[in-house]
Amino acid sequence: MKPVYWLAALPVLAFFGGGWLTGVAPTFVLGVPFLLFWNVVWMVLTALILAFIDRRHPLAAGGEQGGGR
Repeated sequence: MKPVYWLAALPVLAFFGGGWLTGVAPTFVLGVPFLLFWNVVWMVLTALILAFIDRRHPLAAGGEQGGGR
């Protein structure tokens, strides 16, 4: 597996890390509860990470599809 695909694990780790961080993080960030802020930020970052992975994928660049008939 290519190293760039390991980036897809970051949102999963961040999702589970958010609950742990609520004990140490401030109660409110920008006027919203910390956990809501954390989830919204990681939702946007997940989209950016997946777009980056998609751009690095060989089929996105017009490469041949392997295993075809």
